[in-house]
Amino acid sequence: MKNPIFSLSLISVLFIGSAAGAVVGGQAAFPDDSIRRSVVEISGPGCTGVSVGDRYVLTAAHCTGEFPSLVIFKSSLYQECSHSFVDDVFYPPDETLVAINGQNWPVPDLAVLQLKTPLCGTTPAVLSAEPLAPGATLRTAGYSQGLWDAREVDWTDVRILPSDTNALISLFPDSNPTGGRLRQMVQTEVPIFNFARPIKDDGAICQGDSGGPVYKEMGGQVSIYGLTSGFLSHPKIGSAKCDGSFIQLIVPIQPERNWILSRVEGPRL
Repeated sequence: MKNPIFSLSLISVLFIGSAAGAVVGGQAAFPDDSIRRSVVEISGPGCTGVSVGDRYVLTAAHCTGEFPSLVIFKSSLYQECSHSFVDDVFYPPDETLVAINGQNWPVPDLAVLQLKTPLCGTTPAVLSAEPLAPGATLRTAGYSQGLWDAREVDWTDVRILPSDTNALISLFPDSNPTGGRLRQMVQTEVPIFNFARPIKDDGAICQGDSGGPVYKEMGGQVSIYGLTSGFLSHPKIGSAKCDGSFIQLIVPIQPERNWILSRVEGPRL
């Protein structure tokens, strides 16, 4: 276990990756959707996580700054076993900090939370061994501001984008293609993240989605390809409601898959 060094709330007109709420413009998960049984809510920063084992949750590293007081909730349940305190936090051994828009950001933005007790009502997801291929259609899920009182999972469909600076910049209306802060941020982020865009124009990635899975459902099983870290938004269109978000920043699972499995399946100390 490393001492948590991330106590971040990276909020600007261009990049947002923490606090409460989720996919604004998404759709509530139906009771038989597998994602509803895999996704969990994290106290404090109001992030999302996904169960990957009996006592293990995968989330974004920047969501762990309030450890050891973090609590994990199965928010659609109201039972004694539907919450658990975090016993330990593990970060990838190669994790470092990178300056993005004047803020230090964990790279890769991943953490495994070990719980004191198992959560009832959860079904662990599996970790896909496949990369995030441009053009692929996946889903992202989290806890939405619009559904906050119902404590229900929200999801939206996204399409994976190529990791190309010029192609990404071209998606922003009225952006200056030759310079500016947006270009500098995208250039920094291209080697760090994968990228996705909501398929529907009214879809948006929002505060609270941090740590939420980018996934497919296959045969009743959630297969995780990545986690949400934050999003890029146009400064003139983005708003507090997050209805102006354009590009989701995704931490790919594949490069860290063996490490995650070693934490979840390895010897318990």
